[in-house]
Amino acid sequence: MSLWLLLAGAIMPRAKLSQKSVVTVFKAYAFENRRRFGSMVVHLGVIVVALGVTGAGAYRIDEQVRVDFGSSTPFQSYTLKAIDRFMQQDPGQVIAGAVIEVWQNDRKLKTLRPSIKVFFHDGMTAQQPVPTPAIFYRFSMIFTSMSMVWSAPTKILWS
Repeated sequence: MSLWLLLAGAIMPRAKLSQKSVVTVFKAYAFENRRRFGSMVVHLGVIVVALGVTGAGAYRIDEQVRVDFGSSTPFQSYTLKAIDRFMQQDPGQVIAGAVIEVWQNDRKLKTLRPSIKVFFHDGMTAQQPVPTPAIFYRFSMIFTSMSMVWSAPTKILWS
């Protein structure tokens, strides 16, 4: 829009009045009022970014799949295999997650470890859990995350 306003409102009338080419008038205009020209360039950049963000959503595929331990499920051209689960207790937190392998054409590409971290306020009272995704980057991206049902506040007794 700002480029159209620049061309139609400032450059084209000046080119007609001065009998010079549009390129020559455009260069002169850019150096004549740099602040105005710079603001138009910035607005054009904002429009390009907005169009890019809008267009990128067309290529996004959101799909939720459940993979039981010891089984696999196809996802696009990949196969996701849930191998094992893990739990780690550290002072002030518990980390629980799964080990998921990403396969393509009988070739293992990566092992992902999405998890959920639960932090403890006073050593006993659990805070809101924090999901920690594992991401596999390629031309397409696989984003794995854990989900669970949580009721807070919960007291956990250490054994």
